[in-house]
Amino acid sequence: MNFNDIKNMNNLDKLITKTRLEKNSYILSMLLIFTPLLIFFLNLILPSATNSIWLTLILLLGLLTNLNAFLYVYKLYKEHGKNFIISHLKSNKYIIFLFLYIIWCFISCFFSSNKFKSFFGTDYLCESFLCFLAYFGIFSNGIFIKNKDLLKKILTFFVISVSLISIVTLLSYYFNLNFHFFRRFTSIFMNENHYAYYINIGLIANTCLILFYDNKKLNIIYTVLYLINCHMLILNDTLGCFLAFICTLFLIFVYLLITKRNLSKFIILVISLIIICFVNRNIVLNSFFGDIISIEKNISKKDDIKKIYNTGSNRMGLWLVTIQLIEEKPVFGYGIGNLLEQYIRVNKSEITSRPHNEYLQVGVSIGIPGLIFYLLFLGLLFFKVIVNIKKISNFEVSILFIIVTYLVSSFFGVSIFYTTPYLYLFLGLLSGFVIKNKY
Repeated sequence: MNFNDIKNMNNLDKLITKTRLEKNSYILSMLLIFTPLLIFFLNLILPSATNSIWLTLILLLGLLTNLNAFLYVYKLYKEHGKNFIISHLKSNKYIIFLFLYIIWCFISCFFSSNKFKSFFGTDYLCESFLCFLAYFGIFSNGIFIKNKDLLKKILTFFVISVSLISIVTLLSYYFNLNFHFFRRFTSIFMNENHYAYYINIGLIANTCLILFYDNKKLNIIYTVLYLINCHMLILNDTLGCFLAFICTLFLIFVYLLITKRNLSKFIILVISLIIICFVNRNIVLNSFFGDIISIEKNISKKDDIKKIYNTGSNRMGLWLVTIQLIEEKPVFGYGIGNLLEQYIRVNKSEITSRPHNEYLQVGVSIGIPGLIFYLLFLGLLFFKVIVNIKKISNFEVSILFIIVTYLVSSFFGVSIFYTTPYLYLFLGLLSGFVIKNKY
């Protein structure tokens, strides 16, 4: 092929094969998975700059994944024509709603009071429209990985990465090692809650590797890692993620009952969790169950407005105020990253710049139409998978439960540039199965 061919966009399909693009998707996904380990080592050298480096890496991955996705779609267009792509979109309408969601994000940011903050991000959470574009690229990237060996490696190395971070965090705690963590159980993250989101999805991935992959030697290793990650999640002391983990375990139990397999393994894992909870009973009883009892008492006392607002570490107050803010700007919201000023206006600035509920966060930041597009995207994708639950592979089941535990924890959490990308990676992998198997 000569230089003129290279210059000609029409011959781009001859330069780049689908196999090469799929390998690119795998490499980019692995880079995302190993980014926390890289950040850990950078944190030892440049603790004050790691968040900026982390954000830069995520945005760069977003650029590369979007470019790779564009080339893959272009390749399909050249080989099969636009009707092939349109037919796939029609049969997988949830992707259209993801497009609409991203478009509505742009419109919302365009109409926000602080466009620069919405498009580029300035607060410590650093989320912006550029991050949402990166999420979209990471999602698209996941769709194109079809090789089963590559897919299993992604899941395995994700568990390894999460486990290594847990190990060094526990070493730091028990041996007073200085790894420049902000607090004992934040690890390389800026907040205990943020770290808990990461542990939680890793722990469910760990659980699924034990339950759905039969390899006795590896299962011993995975079980040890499961114990370590369970211990880390409890020490982290984030109630929302602990509840999400328990809820997801229950759903896994229901699935195992329906399919009639691996119940003995599951029981062993549950007993192990109970033992770890007993070892850490002060945290479990005083923090987790104490919070639940406090929430129930405060909600039951409807005449005491202050207690209702303080329910769940002030979460209920934030949620009620956020609903009021949604009513003020229901169509376009306040734009990404513009909520701090609104909480200041209603005397809630001492709490947070986010409502600690991702669904309310979408509604107040992007508007009700954006929230509807987001929920339709998730709902239609889940519907396709659940109606075919008896046909799906072990890997698909694993990915499904990883996504579920993140979405449950989202009722108490925030989206952020270094944890949300994993949600979109796994959503992309699940979507790839749906498209490949024509569910």
